[in-house]
Amino acid sequence: MNLFDKIKDRYNILTIILVIVMLALSFRLATLTVAQGDYYRDIADNKRLKEIYVTAPRGEIRDRNGKILAENKPSFTVQVLKDELKSVERDEKNRILLQLSRLLEEDGVIYVDDFPIELNVFQYSKEEIYSRENISPMDKVINMIIDHGLLPDILDTYYVNSEYEDHYQFITMNKAIHALEHKGIDVPMEATLNSNGVQLAFDDKKKDIGAWKASHGINPNATARQALIALIDNDKTIIRKIIDHSISRQLTYKILKKRNLTNDLELVEYSLSHDEEYLQQKRDLMKNFDKITFESKAKDDFVNIIISTSLQDLLERVVEVENNRGKKEKVIPGKILLEHMESKGLESPVQIQIDSDEDTVLYTYKSGKGGDEEPIKALIELAQDEGILKDFITSDDIKGIAQETMLGNGINPKISISRWAYISQANKKDWLKRFKIPEEDDGENIFQSLKSHFNIEG
Repeated sequence: MNLFDKIKDRYNILTIILVIVMLALSFRLATLTVAQGDYYRDIADNKRLKEIYVTAPRGEIRDRNGKILAENKPSFTVQVLKDELKSVERDEKNRILLQLSRLLEEDGVIYVDDFPIELNVFQYSKEEIYSRENISPMDKVINMIIDHGLLPDILDTYYVNSEYEDHYQFITMNKAIHALEHKGIDVPMEATLNSNGVQLAFDDKKKDIGAWKASHGINPNATARQALIALIDNDKTIIRKIIDHSISRQLTYKILKKRNLTNDLELVEYSLSHDEEYLQQKRDLMKNFDKITFESKAKDDFVNIIISTSLQDLLERVVEVENNRGKKEKVIPGKILLEHMESKGLESPVQIQIDSDEDTVLYTYKSGKGGDEEPIKALIELAQDEGILKDFITSDDIKGIAQETMLGNGINPKISISRWAYISQANKKDWLKRFKIPEEDDGENIFQSLKSHFNIEG
């Protein structure tokens, strides 16, 4: 077989092709690993590609021209992992949390603060002013800001703590910007602080400022400060968010004091939200119920509210409840009241008829004991005169049904029937007990005790 015939052989052709391919691959591999190895190694070390699935935007509402009427608002969250936080020493943990809170507050971020101790709280100087005024101290301050045109002065305020190691500054305009953005209004502005005070400027990198002004009906020649005031437009919700901070409240109070507008107001340095909630709840109830005072107990208040608003509804009910053995049984408050009266040796002129099928009750006078008054009202009057309503209403069988009836009538005194205490005071007691703090301590002493408990300096 000559050379030509050998080349024509299919196995030899396949062998030649494989040899050529292997030589090409070897040459290319040598180029990648030897000649250009450093280049591709650098790319591999510094460049990472990751496939990320992006969720399609939802909740956007557009008009027929494609203009967005309502859109999604991106927001940032701070995630704190409890397990990781436990592994950090307390001093280091405090430092990290302090730095985080400083950064958030300097930026004017709106956040939920459920810590029971509040600083620099507006209060009326005398208790009788609360009954005279129909609005809270905070609402009164907001009204004064609007009525006296104080918003521009408040927006110019700031606070700097130069003694703080990592520095701390609070710019009220940042609170205003975030308050507007929290309402869904885009504000392409940036507030900075220099030797001349607070400076507010447009951020034209974010938006076309001319088009933005036109979309909000703002004068094309308006400065950033004028545009910000126009956007707020004396909106009480926005103003509330601006001064909903201990520092901004203090700065606002200084302006009010300078204008001689603090006659009925004072700024309390330390206040417990539990106490404020309790006092306000008492004030609201005292407006509607004569027997409720600051000195009256929660149990007595509950009874008085039931008698005044819901007792007749309570006595007309038939309620199905689950007993201790898990079985359903019917509770008839009116029948229990009559039995309670009989156990006290009292004779009632009224009797009760129960329709088990319809779950209804009917009160009628016993023969020969009728009167002009409705039977159920006569029963209530007798029980009240004999002083047995308190024991009846607060008994274990009735108190839950009484509370349910009262809530159904739109009245919520926020009283715990398991502890016979106002919920705010019960929460306060539990919170103080957790840190072994005496209940009689005031806000400042509680604050100092907590600082010692968590090893916080300053």
